[in-house]
Amino acid sequence: MAQMLYLGDDVTLPGNIYPPFSAFQIPARSGLQSALFLGSGLTSQFGAGGPPSVVGSPTVNANNYQMNGSNYLSEATPETLAMSMLVIARKVTASDAVGFVGNTPGGSSAPTGVAIYSGASTGLVQLQSSRVGTPAGQTTQVTASTTEWGMYLASIPATGSNTLYNLTTGTSNNSPASEARELNSGTIRVGNIPHATYAGSSRIALSMIWNRALSAAEAGTVGAWARTYAAAIGITV
Repeated sequence: MAQMLYLGDDVTLPGNIYPPFSAFQIPARSGLQSALFLGSGLTSQFGAGGPPSVVGSPTVNANNYQMNGSNYLSEATPETLAMSMLVIARKVTASDAVGFVGNTPGGSSAPTGVAIYSGASTGLVQLQSSRVGTPAGQTTQVTASTTEWGMYLASIPATGSNTLYNLTTGTSNNSPASEARELNSGTIRVGNIPHATYAGSSRIALSMIWNRALSAAEAGTVGAWARTYAAAIGITV
């Protein structure tokens, strides 16, 4: 039987292609489709969905990727009726409208998919998801210091209210209605969404996608773990 030696959360492997050991201790693994440790390089990825495709030329920084409407990652992971998304992210410029993760194309004539995003010059991070009868989607929002590092988690059930967590401030908000979800076939992007308005620059250190809605308890556990990873790469959330 193989055995593992636990050396602590802040130990790093030799070289520059490995994340801290905390990255290997992901909680709530059931349904995990993608985990991109962009603070440790694109080679540091886990999940069942397969690796993302690189579109354009994202800027690789010491502990994050900087991306925008022309330079982003295209996930192999599809949108699902029930799902969760987590990002550790920040805007580069407050006046930019930014898509952190999702596949929302904009408009109201087709299912709008899902997205975590932030409008221009607002202190808000928002979640949008399509629902039957409301193809333009439901919007949920939390207040945030958008040009500083923040950790946001969207829990989206197949039926029932969405919840958007600002895991940095400990606040959350629920969507007002509970119609059944419907899907958009567009590819999920990291560092951008297809909506042309939200093409501004953002920095992403961690992106995760599950094919189920995480519970409030799981959101807290995942947030505590992700905070440990962020600290190990020099980011405070």
